[in-house]
Amino acid sequence: MLRHAIRDPANTWITLASRCSFRHLTSSVIVLAPEKTKSHSARGKPFGLTTDRPAPPLNPIHGVATVSAAPKGGSKELEATFQLLCKSLTDEDGCTVKKHWETLNSTALVASLGPLHYEELSAKIATLFVHCRTPSGLAGHVTVLEDIAVAACAQGFPQGLLATMHAHLSSMDPDSLRRAYDRFRTMLKDNDKGKGSQELADGWSGDAELDVFKLFPKNPSSTHDMIEKPLPLKDKLQAEMLMYAIAGSALRNDFLQAVYLVIEANCILTGGQVRAFMSGIGSDFAQTKKVESFLRRSVTASLVARKNSLPGYISQLTKDKATLSLHALCNDIVEGLTGHDPWLTLDSAAVSAKTPLVVIPHVWPTLLLGFLKNGKLDWAEKLWDDMAALGITPNVHIWRALIVGYGDLGMADQADRAWKAMLQQGHVPDVKSYSLMIHALLMCRRTEAALDHLAAFQKQVHAGKLPATDDEVRVVLNNAIHTLIRTKDETSALALLYNMETEGPTPDLNSITPFLSIYSKRDLKAFGQMLQKINTYKLEPTDSTYTLILTALLPVRDDAVSVVFDFMQKHGRKPDISMYTSVINALMAEQTMVAFHTVLRLLQELETSKSPDVRPTEVTYTSILCGIHRKNWMDRKTAREYAALIFRKMMKQRLHSLASYHIIIRACLENPEPEGLQTAMFYYREMKRRHVPMLNDTWYILLVGLQKRQEWDLADTVLQDLKQSDVSMSPGLVRFNT
Repeated sequence: MLRHAIRDPANTWITLASRCSFRHLTSSVIVLAPEKTKSHSARGKPFGLTTDRPAPPLNPIHGVATVSAAPKGGSKELEATFQLLCKSLTDEDGCTVKKHWETLNSTALVASLGPLHYEELSAKIATLFVHCRTPSGLAGHVTVLEDIAVAACAQGFPQGLLATMHAHLSSMDPDSLRRAYDRFRTMLKDNDKGKGSQELADGWSGDAELDVFKLFPKNPSSTHDMIEKPLPLKDKLQAEMLMYAIAGSALRNDFLQAVYLVIEANCILTGGQVRAFMSGIGSDFAQTKKVESFLRRSVTASLVARKNSLPGYISQLTKDKATLSLHALCNDIVEGLTGHDPWLTLDSAAVSAKTPLVVIPHVWPTLLLGFLKNGKLDWAEKLWDDMAALGITPNVHIWRALIVGYGDLGMADQADRAWKAMLQQGHVPDVKSYSLMIHALLMCRRTEAALDHLAAFQKQVHAGKLPATDDEVRVVLNNAIHTLIRTKDETSALALLYNMETEGPTPDLNSITPFLSIYSKRDLKAFGQMLQKINTYKLEPTDSTYTLILTALLPVRDDAVSVVFDFMQKHGRKPDISMYTSVINALMAEQTMVAFHTVLRLLQELETSKSPDVRPTEVTYTSILCGIHRKNWMDRKTAREYAALIFRKMMKQRLHSLASYHIIIRACLENPEPEGLQTAMFYYREMKRRHVPMLNDTWYILLVGLQKRQEWDLADTVLQDLKQSDVSMSPGLVRFNT
């Protein structure tokens, strides 16, 4: 059962090596595909395969298919020597292995070895180390085995080298781990001609906001179990090899060495990779806790090494409410600065051989804000004390973080004290500081105090003491309007809008949209007045504006759609499929049969249109299906009939993809009724029947949805399907198998 599943070593490189076909590496992760049985072949081709001919393996070192001018079956001398080498490996005869490998190298025959040769060599070495130890007959010739494994790895077959590394770790041999890793790095440099690993795009720049970070995509469940961004094969292999090398440093109890390994490697290392790596080692390994500690801190080191990526990563943890990960990261950083053997420094001028990495200043406000936004006041206070002990003087970013955090917690007095402390320290408030303070006070329902700050801000601007353009002032006022609407203070928001109309700067669409949103559902007259302001100030409506107009008119006008399209044409906007789809989304959100029949009428117009600009797309049909399945607002029989009709239309026009299946299945699983589960599994079975290639995201959506519904039997069935597929479990999926 999924609830009580135990670790399955078949997911590790070492155990897998003894039971898998080495013909293929998957295109997304470096994992060997399980051997296909005849019964599997009888069911049809595996997902994603369009031909029965094996494709050349993807080379993880170069990221391209490995092609050799001389595949297996070359000269007689080559084949004879190769067969003798293979036999000596099978016989575990180290002296003979060394002899035949040297023969291949000395006679230049090695240059004629093809992909199948290297595949077989790598597989044999992996099999030799399947019991995580060096066979007695090869004990004195490990370096020769490493030579062969590295050569095979360079051609795209890393399983032998990884098995070798695993055996070294199991034997607690840090010297051999480092030696093999250094040979791997040398091979990388030779093959890549010094290009190194994939460069990370920094997610934050000095002038950017705290929440700009795109490296790790947000997971709907938790950052602690997030699906990390798929890595190129080359980087995934480097990360795995790097973790073995760091494990060797753990055996030496030398974390500074691990830090330098991370700096030199310059490859992505994530918490998910660490968890997957540790699950492969197993809990019976004597140094499990120490290795895990070293790897966890190495993840922190890899983020610090990229300087600008760390604040953004902290912001992502904050958004995902991954408080334990946030706290652990903070502790690692503080310990790296103040521990017994510090490896971090706050001053770039103080970088040395013992403290090679610098913690940039923007890390501190992002950590403080993360703790406050998640209600961890005690952790924030502890961090403040640690910062004081480190001699960090609060800058304007730190004061802003306090103000925003206190505002979100409703702690107006603390936000006010932070503001006054910032002024006492000599910081002159700028546009951003005023905007954040006003927002914080409004969130605490201190409207009068917020308006006092707004008046002070405007006075400073008018007096020329605070340089600010009209656009910057407008942003401050718009933010205040949005916050007032959010806190249900419509009167004060209207007063601000009136002030903009009379005193300036003139309102823009962002000033008016919040009012359109609230009036569209309850006050058609007020909605019309706000809509008129768009014409008055010659503003350009967006798709969202047109959708709000449609929402307001649907309950009172049978011709609501026609009115909206007429309004669009008056503003010079020609309806396209994007706009039609937005209208269909708004109609489906009404969850009434009247609105649904309007959708069907629109869909018919689109399908019969001669204009290619308004032909239905995959998104159009997907939106309708999601609207049907997300809730049981329609008669069950009617819902099934219309869903089948729309799905047939999609299939007939071939307007379906993996993404559309993901969206529809997620919508079905959001429906708490039994029909939601049944429909989700129907689409899953359709994917299997149509041989739609499933990726990690597919399995994750299904397993998370089934787990939330506590459908354990179905979850076990899906998990078994996953194990039988060609997809390797990503770090986010490993937890379902442990």
